[in-house]
Order: sequence, then C-alpha cells, then structure tokens
Amino acid sequence: MAVTQTKTYTVQQVAEMVGMSRQDLMILIKKKKFPFPVIQVGTNWVVPRVAVDRFMNDDSLGFKDLVNGQGGRPVKWVKGEFVTWNYRLPIDLAEAFKVVVENMNKSLPVPIGLLDARCLAIQEFVERRPIE
Repeated sequence: MAVTQTKTYTVQQVAEMVGMSRQDLMILIKKKKFPFPVIQVGTNWVVPRVAVDRFMNDDSLGFKDLVNGQGGRPVKWVKGEFVTWNYRLPIDLAEAFKVVVENMNKSLPVPIGLLDARCLAIQEFVERRPIE
C-alpha cells in the first residue's frame, strides 16, 4: 500500500499549534476572521498545510494579534518614502520584460518579483545616465 502525504491540517491540529481551543477557532471561522483559508469536507474543516507552515516558520507574527487585527506582517512600503507611478506600457514590451525576469529568476537562488524587477530596471537606467 502506498503512503500518501497529507497536504492539509485539521482545525484541531491548527488549534493545538497556535495554542487556542477548537471552539475559539470555529468562532473565528464563522465570523470570517480566521487568517487561513478553510475548506469544509463533509463535517470536517481542513486548512492548507502550506499557509499554516509558512506562518509558523515566521517568528515575528503572533496568531492572536493577527486574528485581532493588531498584528500581521510588517509594512513593506513606508508612507513618505515611495511614490506610485501609474503608466501605460505596450503589451509587447510588458511581455518581453516578464520573459526576461522569468529567465533571470531561473539562475537566482531567491527569485525577485515583477515589481522589484521594475525598480531594478529604473535604478539601472538612472545609474547609466548620471546627472552632471
């Protein structure tokens, strides 16, 4: 008989992992304040393992703070330090840029996202044309 690996946790397992009772977690699920996606299979509730494992490996987060809306991941962009550009880009150029980033990510140990790649491209553009 083949052994299959489970890709979900039960709500009871998640409750034990975060140190809360199953009843409290079920209340959060009913109120739609549970921070993970939940799937109901018959009478059982399961949570995708990837989301829970990613959360549990991040020491900077507290589950109760996250549920109460007081915690969460640190803000990536600090107000006043960044500006948002909304601009049109020809489809051909956007697709070519995406292909370049995907090819570049194949050789990187930690791939970068499209937004970071755009920032890098603008930075390289500016560095190649110094202001005199």
